[in-house]
Amino acid sequence: MLTEDQFISYFEKLAIAHRTIAHNLDGQQSFFEVEDPDELNAFNEALRYATGSTVMLVVAGEGELDDNNSENHVQVMEFQIYILQKKDDGIKTSDIRSVCIEVIKSIVGRTKQDCRKGKIVPSKAITFRISNVPIRMVGPVELNWYGYTTQLSFTCPFGWSVDSGTWSDIP
Repeated sequence: MLTEDQFISYFEKLAIAHRTIAHNLDGQQSFFEVEDPDELNAFNEALRYATGSTVMLVVAGEGELDDNNSENHVQVMEFQIYILQKKDDGIKTSDIRSVCIEVIKSIVGRTKQDCRKGKIVPSKAITFRISNVPIRMVGPVELNWYGYTTQLSFTCPFGWSVDSGTWSDIP
């Protein structure tokens, strides 16, 4: 089965490689995992530590297990991706959102490409479909950050066994 950490690691690599986000370039902090999205201060806290002008925030969401009415078991994991840019004086919010939507589209496209090449989690057969991927405007968030958010869903087959030594016999 897949873990949140495997995907968070992948998204951080995207933030490092994307030239607009440029996480870790010259010590720039522009990637953050929001571990508790229900804590209202979690997003503000991450943005206070941001040193880049464009940031990527990732929230691990819910998922599900499914058997597809057969012996083909799959695990679905969802992640909320935020691309935000800080609004400075003289910059229009629409200009910021134009940059952020292009970053979102490039992330979705790169993720699809990486999924086909097995680069998201090596040795795992992960499916990522681009079908009705929601995109929503965000902002203002702490200190005039604006942008977009999207939700990405990943599916991976897995097997389980009830004879694995995990169980003792039922009396």
